[in-house]
Amino acid sequence: MRSQLRTVIVVGLTTLVIAFTAPDLVLPWHPFANYGMTEAVTSRTTATVTSVTPGGSAAQAGVRVGDIIDFAAMLPQDRRSIFMIYNAERDGVAATFAFVHGASLKHVTLVSKLHARTLADNASDVVLILSQIAFGIIVMALVLLRPGVLTWAFFIYGLSAVDGSVTAEALAPTPLQVAQSAWFNVLPIAGLVAFIIFALRFPSNTLTRWKRFTERDVLWLSPPLLLAALYGGIGPSLLLPGAVSVSTIVYDAIVPLGYLVGVLAFVATLLHATPQERPRVVWVVCGFILGYGGFGIYNALFTSGVFIPIWLTNILQTSNILVPITVMYAILKHRVIDIRFFLNRALVYGLLTSVGVGLLILLDWAVAKRLESFGVVVEVAGALGLGLAIQRLHTFIDALVDRYVFRSVHEAERHLERVGNAMMYADSLHALDRLIVEESARALRLSSVAVFRRESDAFSRARAAGWTEREAQDLDVDDPLILDLQAQKRGVTAGPFLSGRADFPHGAAAPAFAVPMCVRQDMTGFALFGAHVNASDIDPNEQAVLERFMQRAAVAYDHVTNAERAEENTRLRIELDFLRGLVTAPATKELT
Repeated sequence: MRSQLRTVIVVGLTTLVIAFTAPDLVLPWHPFANYGMTEAVTSRTTATVTSVTPGGSAAQAGVRVGDIIDFAAMLPQDRRSIFMIYNAERDGVAATFAFVHGASLKHVTLVSKLHARTLADNASDVVLILSQIAFGIIVMALVLLRPGVLTWAFFIYGLSAVDGSVTAEALAPTPLQVAQSAWFNVLPIAGLVAFIIFALRFPSNTLTRWKRFTERDVLWLSPPLLLAALYGGIGPSLLLPGAVSVSTIVYDAIVPLGYLVGVLAFVATLLHATPQERPRVVWVVCGFILGYGGFGIYNALFTSGVFIPIWLTNILQTSNILVPITVMYAILKHRVIDIRFFLNRALVYGLLTSVGVGLLILLDWAVAKRLESFGVVVEVAGALGLGLAIQRLHTFIDALVDRYVFRSVHEAERHLERVGNAMMYADSLHALDRLIVEESARALRLSSVAVFRRESDAFSRARAAGWTEREAQDLDVDDPLILDLQAQKRGVTAGPFLSGRADFPHGAAAPAFAVPMCVRQDMTGFALFGAHVNASDIDPNEQAVLERFMQRAAVAYDHVTNAERAEENTRLRIELDFLRGLVTAPATKELT
């Protein structure tokens, strides 16, 4: 019953927020209209025109930047657009505005006109709305999958981060528009409180002493803040006294202060996080930084007075989808990959893409401008030559970035390659076991490594680090993990046969990657590698390094095994010759 009630509440709230957002998907076919001006509310009864669209209704009526609008001299249905979040209206709606010119009051009737939209505006709008809908669905799924104070807080914050709808606001009647304004004034304050609680509790959902006091104080302060936001949402439309001042105090002072508290909580968590928690905290911090970096750029451009087209605004706002994605990954993923791997990947592909685009432009210029006088054959030859040069340059840059950007992995690869060469001179299988376990754990800072070798009808643990005597010593040849490794003939990550096993270590030492040692299609052994000592997962680059390392190890094992078999055969031959000598000696003596 409790889970059903939770589902109804979560789905209902998410549906309500999406219903205020999804209508904007029709904007490419049904664009909104406006009166060709934007206003800044400066008091209970006045607003100042801050911009006038050239060719718009306001410009044609002679309205200029700096003109004052008197709300008290206007009808409620006429001043509704001033208090709309998006300054949107239906097409062809007439409204009479009262402009103050010196000591005189002038009434001007403006008719809303459709806002001109480009293809880029329409395409980016659809992408933005879909990303906002996805934002709501992700936070809904997270609280349903992992119900708790932590995920509930992020759920409420996520709903507050989803914007309203231009279309819904333009089509709404005045009373519903006032209610919508109140809703979108209250929701950000609830989201602010939820953000602070989430920041205090992430990632373990536990509170230290100072965090507990901070959360209690925030909860005590939230009711008056919510009431102030409600008053600030409905007050301007109804000309209530002090409503503008209340909104200014709440959103210009209290809200930035609240987010500063949340940011400081994240910083404190990151500084005092355990090695196992730190990768998750870093993921979420990077998600917030990258996700809201677009908003930061937008605000910087807007503050500096730079004109920002709709399509650019949409693109900058779309980046916030990274926030729920990184949070869900950090909470639901048993092990997370170090964020540096993805940041480095982005750097690599960004660099290679930039170089590629630049060279393609150069190629086009060279072929079209410089080689046109030499004939078609020379043009084609020049194009092919430049194409081969691009390929060679791509390889060079790829190797350069691999050496310096992925330096830690590159150094580990060189070290394990050196160890792999040294393995070929080992005289015993035990020496190989020791090299695999100790050197791979040291090179990649792994929390556990175990080597299993085939012994008659089972695979026995030959050597391990990070394992105890209570963990598996032998695995049957029909164990699902063994059969899977034999079928795949390559490394396998945590899956149904590897993770969650009671006979394997738990926590950071739990095996995250298994690599078989195959010789002539027969699996003679395998190695199990745990996560890093900070509990971050083994990334794909490191997996490739370990697979190449185990391929060398398989050759070394085969070499040592053959040498031991040859030595054993020699010993048995000597013993056989000795026994034959004992048998033939009496017979010879008897004959004599």
